Amino acid sequence: MIEEKIKQLIDMTDEEWGMYAFSRDPIHRKISKQQTLLFIKEANACGKEAAKKLKEKYKGLSIKEYADQLGLQIKKEDLEGSDDYIVFAKYNYPKDITLYMKNIEYLEAFIVEKQLQELLENANIENVLLAHEMYHYCEEHWTDMYSKETTIVLWKIGKFSYKSKVIALGEIAAMAFAKELIGLTYNPYLFDSLLLYPHNSEKATKLMEDIFAFRQKEKEAADE
Repeated sequence: MIEEKIKQLIDMTDEEWGMYAFSRDPIHRKISKQQTLLFIKEANACGKEAAKKLKEKYKGLSIKEYADQLGLQIKKEDLEGSDDYIVFAKYNYPKDITLYMKNIEYLEAFIVEKQLQELLENANIENVLLAHEMYHYCEEHWTDMYSKETTIVLWKIGKFSYKSKVIALGEIAAMAFAKELIGLTYNPYLFDSLLLYPHNSEKATKLMEDIFAFRQKEKEAADE
């Protein structure tokens, strides 16, 4: 049942989601487990503090009103993507966010059909996606953003070295930002797979099972 799978996703900690995010980063094998855990902790703190900063400056606003205060231009389009890659929202520098409303509406209808509203704390999907992309704006325009400034050295020869940003940091921080700004008790990462469900339930189920398998593998490794 989809409800049981969502409960398992809700049960995952921010650290577990962070480990999963890192497992999908192209350079994750270059980073030690100890360093990965530190990255996750700092990225989550970065996103959370950015959301608190916004809430303190503009008290009591809606997600859309926060976006207005930041000067963001929100565009709404119908669909984008294919069977293999579906786009729900994206941020384009310097201040454009596009929401793909048909894809969002498909999930909203699915949530109502399966009576998942209470389980998901009546989360507004459009707001979750908007808040996530809003972080990417803040990441680009605010100073001292950990997720943007942190790099790792991929290789070094003598005086020469090649540094790379860590993509996972921005995604982890954006989820923490959305979680704090909206006030969710669970990590919005669960929508990564749930958003796919109305389009392709088999792929969504496979993605969820992969997440659960990864989580179990990490638990077993920690117990050894």
